[in-house]
Amino acid sequence: MNEDGSPTEYYDRLKDKNDHPFVLGERIRELYSDLFAINTDIHNAIDDEIKGAISHVTGQDETQVNRYFATFKALISLAKFGEAPVRSDKKKDEVQKSESDATKVKKDEHKPSFHYNIQIHLPATTDIAVYNAIFKSLKDNLLI
Repeated sequence: MNEDGSPTEYYDRLKDKNDHPFVLGERIRELYSDLFAINTDIHNAIDDEIKGAISHVTGQDETQVNRYFATFKALISLAKFGEAPVRSDKKKDEVQKSESDATKVKKDEHKPSFHYNIQIHLPATTDIAVYNAIFKSLKDNLLI
C-alpha cells in the first residue's frame, strides 16, 4: 500500500492472472537483492549454491539458513523471472482512470475523517422483542 492507503501498482498487476508470476519475480529480485547481487541467476542455481549465498549474506547458522532457503525456494516456485507480457491498452486505460480517480479523491479530502467500529454481541435468544429493543435503543442513542 502507498502511504495514503491506496493500492500500489503491484497490487493491480497481481490481480492479472498472466502478470502475477512476473510481479512476484520482480518483487523477489528486489527483496532478495543481496542474493541476486552474488548471482543474477540465483533462482536457477543449485540448492547448495543458494544456501551458500544465503549463509554469506545473513551470517546465520545452518538451521536459520535452511529456513531462509525454504522460504526462498517456495517463493521462486511461484514466480517467473524475465519480461512480463505486454498488458492490453484497455487494462492500462483502466489503471490510469483509477489512478486519476484516486488523485481526485485525495484532492477532495481537506480534513481528516474519523471512523468508529462498534461491535454488538447479541444474546442467544428466540425472543424477537429482545433484538427489537436493542436496535431501537441503538437508533435512538446513536442517531443511525
